[in-house]
Amino acid sequence: MKATLDKQSEKMDSQTELLKKVDAKIEANTVRIQENRQTIEKLQQKVDELQVENKSLREGMADLARYKRRWNLRLNGLPEKEGEDTRELIIGILTRVMPLSVERLRETVDTVHRLEMHLYARRSTSTLRKTSPERTELHAQSYGHLFKTHGVKAKGLS
Repeated sequence: MKATLDKQSEKMDSQTELLKKVDAKIEANTVRIQENRQTIEKLQQKVDELQVENKSLREGMADLARYKRRWNLRLNGLPEKEGEDTRELIIGILTRVMPLSVERLRETVDTVHRLEMHLYARRSTSTLRKTSPERTELHAQSYGHLFKTHGVKAKGLS
């Protein structure tokens, strides 16, 4: 009987050791799960931040793409005068050609400048840069005949 009790005691001891090992593994897994949850929370915060940044960058890229799609109109044959305000000269021509108010054209016309004479030695050239949606109203084919009546040749650029 003592031998049977000793065998049973040994089996119980081995079972107790196995249970202790399983308990230690469960505890280690619990700690790892908590660490993983914390890591996931940090990563989720980072993903949220990156999504906000991505949205901001996409909006910025859309603005840059819109800026890049500006429409240029080249006017050839405008005599250059000393001390002239080229922007106001071009807006003056456009008010005679198009049914837009001067104020609206001032808001619409982005940049006006003269190209250097050595690039276009035959005649003086002005370039008008327009960015607003009304750009189709200035399309050279639509208004080319009107520009010609004012002695100006209009040429659309891409």
